[in-house]
Amino acid sequence: WRLLPEIHASRLSVSGSLRPKLGLLILLVLLVLSVCLLLVPLVTRWQASDHTEVLVLPPREALILSVLRTSSTPNLVFSPLAVHVLVRSLANHTSTASSKEHRAELAKFADSLLLNPSSSDSEGTEAAAMTTTMAAAAPLNLSLVPKSVARHGGSAAGDLVNHINLSLPLHNLTSLSEENFYTAASGKLVKKVLMAGVRTEAIWTRLAEADLVEVSLRNGLLNLEILLPRQVASAQRLTELYEALRSTDRRPQSVRRNIHLKMPMLDLEGVQPILPLLENLGIKNLTKRNDLPRLIHSATFRLTQGVKGSPESGGGWTGEEVRCDRSFIFNVISPKLSLPILTGMFAQP
Repeated sequence: WRLLPEIHASRLSVSGSLRPKLGLLILLVLLVLSVCLLLVPLVTRWQASDHTEVLVLPPREALILSVLRTSSTPNLVFSPLAVHVLVRSLANHTSTASSKEHRAELAKFADSLLLNPSSSDSEGTEAAAMTTTMAAAAPLNLSLVPKSVARHGGSAAGDLVNHINLSLPLHNLTSLSEENFYTAASGKLVKKVLMAGVRTEAIWTRLAEADLVEVSLRNGLLNLEILLPRQVASAQRLTELYEALRSTDRRPQSVRRNIHLKMPMLDLEGVQPILPLLENLGIKNLTKRNDLPRLIHSATFRLTQGVKGSPESGGGWTGEEVRCDRSFIFNVISPKLSLPILTGMFAQP
């Protein structure tokens, strides 16, 4: 402090008694600046994350994504609900001593498709899940019970097979005509597709690069959920958008609004071997075993022409147009079931 010169201002000077206080003030300012510099990166990172918490994908979403990503065709349809029933039936079907571990692993996986992680360990919940699922599916006339089919020249275990055939009418039709459909391969028109125009109310969620639209069918028994990118997207990009949607606990708020949905008249069929799918999801040594039946699931999904909307009923009706004229992913869901009845992708007429 002896080296500090005296500061004169308006006949006042900083005396020796004030110099230590001035030093403390300088140190305090430096400390505050240091703390601010340390906090800047933390605040920036917190703002960039936008409070979005990335979650581990539930088993049902991992199952859906595995099927979507391994498909060899541009269009597909399968039933996560039927896969659950098949795997649970296989767990009950496997009775040899050498397969006890597989039986427990299969049962755990099948039940995890239905249950929340917080309740998956509850005693008795797994046993009740299958009964609840079958009871909820009964009013929809879905044949979920697997059938045993003998296999010639192969394992004596045969096959366990089930098939879902779902046909849904579209009501309040305003049009039914051939319209353009665009693909990700070229971004150009590949050919015409039969497109239905439907007046309906939808739950609309606007995402960063896509829209999630959910409409009610069969008087509220079923809902059709459509993930529609705003631009033509490849199958890989489409599955990335689906994964991003299911991997976060935050999404923009949904709103109800009237829409004019332009929807291809889907007529899809698909066959899905289940054991290779389970191995992709981490359950090993299934396809090479002779004491296990093969699991084969097939599904058919059709949209049909329902009741047309009369010109009088549309008086004063307004709604935003949603055109499904590019690749999209869809789910057919029931409010009473925790698994989609059908999941599919449509990318090419």
